Amino acid sequence: MEAESKEVKLSPLRKAMIRNFHWSNQVAAQSTVGIEINMSNFLNVKKELDPLCLNNYHLKLTFLPLLVYSIARTLNKHPALNVALDLENNSIIRHADINIGFAVAIQRRGMSGILVPVITQANKKTLREMISLIKDLSEKAIQGSITPEEMKGGTFSVSSVGSYAVDFIQPLLTYPEGAILGITRAKDKPIVEKGKIIIAPMANFIITVDHRIIDGVPTYEFLTDLKNYIENFNKVEIVF
Repeated sequence: MEAESKEVKLSPLRKAMIRNFHWSNQVAAQSTVGIEINMSNFLNVKKELDPLCLNNYHLKLTFLPLLVYSIARTLNKHPALNVALDLENNSIIRHADINIGFAVAIQRRGMSGILVPVITQANKKTLREMISLIKDLSEKAIQGSITPEEMKGGTFSVSSVGSYAVDFIQPLLTYPEGAILGITRAKDKPIVEKGKIIIAPMANFIITVDHRIIDGVPTYEFLTDLKNYIENFNKVEIVF
């Protein structure tokens, strides 16, 4: 007996995602570019911070808070990427605050999709605050208790797929933001350093921008500065 096709009604979450992706592909002029970053130093610093966060602050440090902490501080120097387009007033809005949304995959009661909680004033958050906020907001999103207010006001988004065997993604813009950064796993690869071939954990940082309001050069400058920040990550500079 042949299996019958099944019609699945769209959930409210899926409807919202469809509206956003329609805007991303039909309205925004999406442009995607990426850079490889050597994560060796970053991973070593995280290992040093793990017991410090656990013993001193009773917090488990995962990769995402440390990455968002780094991205927020780099973005602080690149206001050209923290923007949105206001077509009604023929203007570009340069946001005063850096509010970073982070993608959380949802799978519950037959409903799947993505929610994007927002960390307001992310560039002003301490690492402790970042760890707590990402943990709490992620749990709320997964459990279904997150509020619309906790997903409002994003100015820049991050989508990390580091827990999957994925080496490239093309992140789609979240309305009405001007940029979203995708991050892949750190994979051991041969690279040339000081004339010698070494093996290093390399991750791809891939950014999609709305090319109507964000030009190529500011995008390249942001990625270059982020690369320098992460590859020269310094524990001493972290604000706890």
